[in-house]
Amino acid sequence: MVLYLLPLWIKFLIAAAYDLGDLLSVPFLGTLYDAVGIPLGVLLWGPVGLMNAWEIVDPTDQVDKFVPTMVIAGFVHHYGKVGL
Repeated sequence: MVLYLLPLWIKFLIAAAYDLGDLLSVPFLGTLYDAVGIPLGVLLWGPVGLMNAWEIVDPTDQVDKFVPTMVIAGFVHHYGKVGL
């Protein structure tokens, strides 16, 4: 896929939609949702997208729902390239 060619604002829109879906996902099924997020994060942000893998550690999905990891990975990716 060519997600890395998309403009930055579209990448952030996809990341925000993913994180909103993660927030609204059903507990225990959210772990499958988190498993899909790992390759999506890598496709959007490169190796920094692996930050999303920590969400699988919480099988109850009670903690990771409230952390927008995909958007945070985007900020880390972007500001790692351009600086502050």
